[in-house]
Amino acid sequence: RRDKPAVSSKAQMRKNVLRAMTGGRTKLARGAGEDGVVVGFGTDQHHVLECDGTVRLKVVVNRNPGVAFHLRYATRDGSARKGERFTHTEGTLRFSSNQTEREIEIPIIDDNVWQPDEYFTCELSGLRVSGATSGPSSGLEPRLGTRSTTVTILNDDMPGTLDFAFNEVHTEEGVDATIWVKRTHGHCGRISCRYSTVQGTATAGRDYEPVEGQLVFEDGEKEKHFVVPIKTSQLRTTEFEERFRVKLDEASPGVRFDKNTDGGEHCALCEIVIPPHKQMSIAKRLMIWLCNVDKLCSHAENWADQFASVLYCNGSAQDQATASAQDWFFHCLTLPFKAAFSFIPPASICGGWACFLCALGMIGLVTAVVGDLATLLGCCLGIGDDITAISLVAMGTSLPDTFASKLAAQQDATADNSIGNVTGSNSVNVFLGLGLPWTLAAIYWDINGVTEAWKQKRWGGERYEDLFLQTYPEGGFIV
Repeated sequence: RRDKPAVSSKAQMRKNVLRAMTGGRTKLARGAGEDGVVVGFGTDQHHVLECDGTVRLKVVVNRNPGVAFHLRYATRDGSARKGERFTHTEGTLRFSSNQTEREIEIPIIDDNVWQPDEYFTCELSGLRVSGATSGPSSGLEPRLGTRSTTVTILNDDMPGTLDFAFNEVHTEEGVDATIWVKRTHGHCGRISCRYSTVQGTATAGRDYEPVEGQLVFEDGEKEKHFVVPIKTSQLRTTEFEERFRVKLDEASPGVRFDKNTDGGEHCALCEIVIPPHKQMSIAKRLMIWLCNVDKLCSHAENWADQFASVLYCNGSAQDQATASAQDWFFHCLTLPFKAAFSFIPPASICGGWACFLCALGMIGLVTAVVGDLATLLGCCLGIGDDITAISLVAMGTSLPDTFASKLAAQQDATADNSIGNVTGSNSVNVFLGLGLPWTLAAIYWDINGVTEAWKQKRWGGERYEDLFLQTYPEGGFIV
């Protein structure tokens, strides 16, 4: 399949077609320099504009045949389909004894819909001699040379280029923004694209109503518009200029976006500006810049939803209605942990860093609690701390990751999240669980050096002083 040629007008397209047609000269049927009569297509490639209506294919003989003959011709579908891009044509082509050229005319179907360049073939077959005639003759029967030719139909319908009429639209609180989209460089056929809002400093749901939908241009239509509702904030006196964007993408085949705009060839972008209600002092502007009130309120609502979902089995009233006895058992068992982890802020605050750091702190806290409980259990059962650490503590901290990975593998289409969870868990255990304590202990040892407490420590019933001090006068951090 041929790609759509990058042309700017029908005149330029026609010029390119003529170059393609004349660049390879019409050649005689193969075998022109050989003995015998050879008949076939003059060239194995033809190009035609969709708007031309017909294409004429020359069938030529390399010399005066001396006999009358006939042959069959028929079109065959390629990427172009009969009835959609061309009219199927077949029949018999008859040559007289002194005729060296005939034409086959094939109708091309024109429409106003952009389609990629497509091709079909025309084939010759069934060559038969009709009978001998008077006059010079080679005495040889004709034979087929170039039996098939490919006809490429070049699309000349330009669906157009989509772009916003204005790259920036200014509005006011409470005044809906009307966004105009223009269609240039062609307006053939019915096309569509998707439009949607993209959040910026303005907060969706508070400063404006997020919208998304399909914008449809009928054949010949050059402009369309849609409306973005702008809300009136309750904090009008404490806000400064806010912005968000509207995006066009997912256009119909053949439709382009202006590559010289912000969105490039893949999409179009328009920025909507909501100015402040009144001028504010520099101090107030700095405070608002550090803390967007609308976003803070939205984050606070999400945070409050976390506490509300803790009380429901499976997280919501709808899911709680279908909860099983097993779900209720684990809900009651883990309720204290759910309540504690609800204090972790949502991922939308501070770009997710607040959630990440607080989650690490909570995991460390839980690990410390599990470690202390395991130490108490080992003390009661007479199990050493080293055995307790590699059995009970390791199992207690790793089992949740195991179940989380299993759940991710079951629910996701791929195993990416499952593998990522296992790898991340091991990385935290190794790099933080081991690396951080060892680094702190090594720094502490380097500062304090050999102490009396270190000398009195015992391993295998003997003191460190007797075992290691002579070999390592400066002592060392021993794990």
